[in-house]
Amino acid sequence: KPVINGYVRGDSASVHLPRYGSSFMLSNDKIPVDNDKISFKNYRIWGLNNRAVGIDGSIDMGSMDMLLRAHGENIQFVGAEQEQWSEIFGKGFADIDATVKGSSGNIDVNAKLKLLSGSNLTYVMQDEVSTLSTSSVDEKMVTFINPNDSISYLDSLLTTQGASAMNIVADLDIQQGAKLNAYLSIDGKDRVTVDGSGRLRYSIDFAGKDNMVGTYTIESGNVRYSPPIISQKIFDITSGSKISWTGDVMNPQLKILGTERLKASVSGEDGSSRLVEFLVTAKLANSLRNIDLSFDMSAENDMTVQNELQSMTDAQRS
Repeated sequence: KPVINGYVRGDSASVHLPRYGSSFMLSNDKIPVDNDKISFKNYRIWGLNNRAVGIDGSIDMGSMDMLLRAHGENIQFVGAEQEQWSEIFGKGFADIDATVKGSSGNIDVNAKLKLLSGSNLTYVMQDEVSTLSTSSVDEKMVTFINPNDSISYLDSLLTTQGASAMNIVADLDIQQGAKLNAYLSIDGKDRVTVDGSGRLRYSIDFAGKDNMVGTYTIESGNVRYSPPIISQKIFDITSGSKISWTGDVMNPQLKILGTERLKASVSGEDGSSRLVEFLVTAKLANSLRNIDLSFDMSAENDMTVQNELQSMTDAQRS
């Protein structure tokens, strides 16, 4: 069989992911190939802040055995303003330490990622259902073949190879001071902003099943939303609120309290009215797929109103 020797070198090579606000520059260093073995020795991939991830290790193109290690500190992986196509924007900095080892069909990926303080990332929720237009249909989606042409017939049947099995374990450490935002509307008028810390473990096994465990604790944050007709509401998230994962990535457990202060005119027994400040509390509990949302109300600065509220049931106050 042929044996490959030589080297590969890029010339101003880069990777751009505008949807996710990311860009990376690849090193112009040579990547040597010696008897089918590709070797990496501190091959660098540069982030947006000119700090690099170093790649070391090798890949055997004959057996497809591989052992690679990536290490980088304070790498800026996101740096962009919001555009009409943005799904993620802002700025993001991370430490990374990862290994990839195994062979084709049996690859283990282990990664430790630390989202650093000073990051300010925003996720823009997209429409879940998009319309399939005729212009987006691949003309090769349907192929007509001649069964009597055995060569082309076999080629058509073997157009895709089975995907390589991969086991992934990624530990994510979110530092205090890394701000995370979610735009519930494209213009950001309805949004969630949190600042907190947490340790999460995300994994995908060889069968393709994903899993998440860990807890994210919110130190501060708020929820802004604009109901129809009335003005925008802003709930401050109470410190110590938590989002916990016990397996299902898309169905975390919620333990979140939010408060809003508002003033309203209250009439007394003598017919007079006064302005009273109310504290409205919103509580999110249970799982994301089965949210238990409840409200409560208090008036700590007006004991008359407060006593009346305490005499009511939870349902009457909500």
